[in-house]
Amino acid sequence: MILNAMQQGGSGTSGLLPPVATLPGIGGYNALKNQQAAQLQAFRKHPMIQREAEEFRAKAASIDSTDDLMKDYKSYKLVLTAYGMEDQQNANALMRRVMEEGTLDPRSLANQMSDRRYREFSRELGFGEGATGNFSDPEFVESTIDRFIVQRFEEAVGESNPAARRALYFERTIGKIDNWFQVMSDRPLFDVIRGALGLPEQIGQLDIDRQRDMLESRLPLKELKENPDKVQETIQRFMALEGSGPNQMPSTPATQLIAGATSPNGLLDPFSMTELMVNASNMSMRR
Repeated sequence: MILNAMQQGGSGTSGLLPPVATLPGIGGYNALKNQQAAQLQAFRKHPMIQREAEEFRAKAASIDSTDDLMKDYKSYKLVLTAYGMEDQQNANALMRRVMEEGTLDPRSLANQMSDRRYREFSRELGFGEGATGNFSDPEFVESTIDRFIVQRFEEAVGESNPAARRALYFERTIGKIDNWFQVMSDRPLFDVIRGALGLPEQIGQLDIDRQRDMLESRLPLKELKENPDKVQETIQRFMALEGSGPNQMPSTPATQLIAGATSPNGLLDPFSMTELMVNASNMSMRR
């Protein structure tokens, strides 16, 4: 069941009265998906969202440099939020370089970063190589507003069901991924994949090439990108396993192996971690 907290009352970190998935795990996610279009439409019409969108529309045409954008706190925050990068608002030197160096030069900062969002952000804003940006283009402005609203909606969902927020993000993002390294550098994507495969968080301590090989052997990336049914299957498995609780790993050969190697004080010998994970990987593959 989904309750519209815009009507029910309450507040959250988003500053809005958000839609709330009242059920945890897969039940809450499936209920959310059944009502997502209506919920998103109601969210889009909320006065606070409409006010933020109108303020951005009114200012966008006057933004023709990175200075113009970064000096306008509200517009800059909206744009960063639209690209899932709101947490970088205080990283002014970094974000200025990302925007101004563009993406045409392979040596530009955005192209050197493993997180694909920086390249997308730099390319679509259009400030690279001395250009004046795309903010005078109404199509770009409306696309940015749409992205902003979706981000805020997912944030609001996450206030009551964090796993559902990650699942929604995974569903709309996985098709943009080119390789497993991009998945591993994107925490929400990696969380969904890791959770769906029943792998513990300690997989992150493996060498990244070993992680890539392990993930590809279980869930070929090409199939995941091109098969919508595989995407939904992955999400459903992730949400089902999330039902075991945020602090409880699902029981899998990997987690059982790690539990058996844990000392009475709860600590795992770091020197045996890689070998444990490789063995756990092989056990899971033979299931």
